[in-house]
Amino acid sequence: KDDLLAMGQVVPRLEPRQEFDEHDRMKPSSYYERLVDVMEELMKFTLLLRDRSDYLVDRYSERVESAEKLSKRVNQATI
Repeated sequence: KDDLLAMGQVVPRLEPRQEFDEHDRMKPSSYYERLVDVMEELMKFTLLLRDRSDYLVDRYSERVESAEKLSKRVNQATI
């Protein structure tokens, strides 16, 4: 129960501030390296997906016209 599940891996729970020095900088460790890895991955995904946001946020459920809206549109009195 002293471990956390993070990103599919079991990670030991740390005491608060255990990984930081007196200047609030993270000490060199495997945790530091993992943090840098994750930040690099996030940056790469950001750069790869930056110009594709329209495609990524386009949801089928938001494109489907409700039956009520469709009926109003099709049964218009004037064009």
